[in-house]
Amino acid sequence: MANLIRSKKFTGVYYRKKKDGDKVYYFTYKDNNHISKTVKVGLLSNGISEQYTFDQRSETISALKSNKVPSLIREKKRLTIVNSPLHYTYKYSK
Repeated sequence: MANLIRSKKFTGVYYRKKKDGDKVYYFTYKDNNHISKTVKVGLLSNGISEQYTFDQRSETISALKSNKVPSLIREKKRLTIVNSPLHYTYKYSK
């Protein structure tokens, strides 16, 4: 991620300014394998603030410590890839 500006008030919260003046908020954390991850939370114009981003980061970290899948991560993993080889195998085997 290029041009991320660190929040001066909240730990692990970053934002990026868009060309139209809007801000996109991100947070970082380390997963159970100690790999650093960056998660996009949302836009300032959609009502997302630094405080909300920090709260989402706290929930994510506490869920990872208790060996649960964080809700923000779980929502992003629901995407299905239609063009995968398994999809074609399943589709044409019927």
